[in-house]
This record gives sequence, structure tokens and C-alpha cells, in this order.
Amino acid sequence: MIKRTFIFSILLMSAISCYSQITQSQAEMYTKQAKGLIWNYVSMLNLISGDKVENADKAEIIIKTINDMFESRQVYVTNDVDMTNTTQKQLKIEECLENIRLFYANSDVSFSIDTMKVSDIYRAKDFYFLKIEILKEMTVTFNNLPRKNLRDLDIYVKFVPGLVD
Repeated sequence: MIKRTFIFSILLMSAISCYSQITQSQAEMYTKQAKGLIWNYVSMLNLISGDKVENADKAEIIIKTINDMFESRQVYVTNDVDMTNTTQKQLKIEECLENIRLFYANSDVSFSIDTMKVSDIYRAKDFYFLKIEILKEMTVTFNNLPRKNLRDLDIYVKFVPGLVD
């Protein structure tokens, strides 16, 4: 299976200065928050697919998801929602989420995570980050025919010390 990279940059609350080291308890807190954000993201994917939610509400969910979970609308992600592999491999996050809403409006779609592996926290010049490896499953049922798509994704979560949300 081909490894796909999905960049998920997010700013999390931090009460430490830019130059201090992260303590073990802070690392555990960041890891727990990062896992929670990934689960929330998958929940949002489930809300914007299929006919569970009205289209106007889906558009609001997409904007809220981007604003709450991504550094900006300019973040590119791996296009892991096109089961036909006929569209671009990299998309801006908003286009990727809109594609779920458009491609699968009349299908029963569900997203789930089969495995999640979290790295240690790494320090870059002025921020920290961790990598979360997931096996994401997307199941599309159309005319009572289910089709599954499994993707290995790498998700990078960014922490900016001292920055409050």
C-alpha cells in the first residue's frame, strides 16, 4: 500500500515560552489533544458526507473545520477521498472537503480510523510538532454496493509554544 502524506497543521494552546522544553506531562497533554483532534476531524468528515446533514449546514461545517483545525485555507492535503483516482493528488483543504460533499451527496459514506500511531514530539525552530500515522478507512455504499478504500496517512500536528489558540 502506498504511504500518503496528509498535512494537518493545527495550533494548540500552550502555556510555555518559545525557548523552554516541553515537560513529560505537557507532552502527554499535547499527544492526547492531538489524538482528540484527529477523532474530531474524522467526525467532521462523516457529517459532510452523504445526506445526514443539509447542504447549507455542510458548508458551515467545512468552514468551521478549516478554521478550527488547520493553519490556513492554503494548506494542501493528499486527495484521499477520490476513489477513482481521476482528480489531482494534492488539493487545498477546502477543495478536498468540498469534494466529499459533492462526490458522495447521494451515497452512504463513512470514515473511520483503523489504527493510530503517535510519534514523540519534535522541536523545529519556533514550534513543536508530532506525526500521527493512521490507517483511514472510507466506505462508500451506492445502490447497496459497498466499496472500501484504505489509506495510510501521515498527519503532522503543529504546536506553537506560548500561543493561545
